[in-house]
Amino acid sequence: MNSPGRLHQRIVSKLGHYFERYIEEHNGDCEVLPSTDTQLDRDERTVVAPDLAICCGTEDRDGRVFGAPDLVIEVLSPSTRSRDLSLKLHKYQHAGVREYWIIDADKERVLVYRSLPSEAAPDLELSIYGFSDRIPVGIYDGDLVIDLAEMRRQLARYFPTKE
Repeated sequence: MNSPGRLHQRIVSKLGHYFERYIEEHNGDCEVLPSTDTQLDRDERTVVAPDLAICCGTEDRDGRVFGAPDLVIEVLSPSTRSRDLSLKLHKYQHAGVREYWIIDADKERVLVYRSLPSEAAPDLELSIYGFSDRIPVGIYDGDLVIDLAEMRRQLARYFPTKE
């Protein structure tokens, strides 16, 4: 697998900064963890390394997160696209991740899946945002809003020019 490109890394870094700032300003106890091994089902067969995870109370063993993060962000790349859109969505949903963002920089859109309580199995609500929109962060009841237009403006030099 190829390493993520500069745009991919800059998006992860910028989002991590937004979340870190919010958590610090609100004296929160959540952690922002980029590319950290995460054992979703608390067994060694289900280890993922999301691009960015927000963890509010998960266990830490030997540097790994045990259990479901509260929010997971994946930035699509050619080598991970199909896994992020299907397999990881399924795994995150069934592990109890409350919110899952899939960022498609090529199409300049973000798919946001939020879990809805259900007795049988977790249901998902899907919202689709463009890079000119603002995303209310569900795990913070919309108190934190990520301004994608501002992020896009700050990272403009990393985006390929479209003709």
